Amino acid sequence: MPLALVVHGLAANLAAAGDVGRRIAASLPAEPPEWLAGLPFVGGVIDGIWAEVAPAVAEGGEALRALIEPYA
Repeated sequence: MPLALVVHGLAANLAAAGDVGRRIAASLPAEPPEWLAGLPFVGGVIDGIWAEVAPAVAEGGEALRALIEPYA
């Protein structure tokens, strides 16, 4: 019985986390901030990911699914 409660609670929290992620992604600007690429070590990588993900988030649906699918 306790395992069933844990699984149920986990499923509920994953759904909530997905909603938060979608809201955050929808609120991001289409273009990354200018300073982002200048961050040492990770700036260029984050800037590139942002440039790849932002159009898919803006379009939504199939474009976003196609971007995420290889990692699912």
